[in-house]
Formats: sequence, structure tokens, C-alpha cells
Amino acid sequence: MSKKIILETEKTVHQTLQDLAKLFSGLGVDGDSWMPLPDETGPGYAVKFLWQGKWVPVKSTLQPSRAGNIRMCYRALSFIHEMELRGITGVVSQTISEMGLVPMGSDEGLAEESSLLGIRSNASVDEIRKAYKEKAQRFHPDHEGGDPDIFKAVAMAAEKLLKQKGERL
Repeated sequence: MSKKIILETEKTVHQTLQDLAKLFSGLGVDGDSWMPLPDETGPGYAVKFLWQGKWVPVKSTLQPSRAGNIRMCYRALSFIHEMELRGITGVVSQTISEMGLVPMGSDEGLAEESSLLGIRSNASVDEIRKAYKEKAQRFHPDHEGGDPDIFKAVAMAAEKLLKQKGERL
């Protein structure tokens, strides 16, 4: 039986999201082609990204905190990128898939929601609504390239940010 390993990280969710942005930029994946998705019921985190026309998720749920789980996603993606640079992605992809990472069938205020919508954490109501509208149109499940998980996360983020300002979506 394998032992559960806890990742010790001093990185916050927000810092890891910044690291993911740099990593995806290096992979040629633009900002609208990847999305962090916090688990609704626990500390788990998933990161979905558009790769060769398909949304690919990487998910971690074994760490006790959101910061640990998003960092595990970052580490897995970073490892995949490193192996790709070395030309051994077939073996890496198969191994990670068999481990159950890909594919998959600490409170920081509102930084996660702001990052999800691509806005500042102190954005105005109009900025929140505009960002929501743009993301909702892009990720709506009825549109090509849309994804129901991302669409739902975007709506929840906008609702939470607007609620904090006494507004509704």
C-alpha cells in the first residue's frame, strides 16, 4: 500500500496561479485556454487546458489544502513540460494517465475568483460583469471549445465577487 505524501509548500494559491500562467505561456497556451477550477466541496483543485483541440484536466485532491493541491497540479504540468522538452512525452503521458492525474473522467479572500475571471481583486462591478460575460460566452458548453466545468466555475466566481459588493449576477 502506498503512503500518502503531503506536499509542503509556502506558495499561496495566487502565487501558484501566477506560476501556472508562466508555464502555460512557455507551452504556447494562451490565457483563455487554461482554467484553474477549485473543488466545490473540499480542498481539491483541477487545472483544465486546451491541448490539440481538447480540454485536458489535471486534478489533485490528496493534499489537505487548496494551496497544496494546486501546487501538485503545477508540479505535474511542469514535469510533463520538462519531459516533453527531453522528447519522452509518450512514456510520461501514459504514466501520468495510469496514476489517475490525466485525464480524469488556506483562504485567500477573493484572489482565486479574480484570477479565474482574469481581473484585479478590487475590480468594479462593471469590470466583473464584463469579464463574466466574455468568459461565459467563450466557455459556454453549447459553443465549440466550451466546457461545462469551466462555465460553472466562471459563474460561481462572478457571483461570489458580485455578492461581496452587494450585487447580483
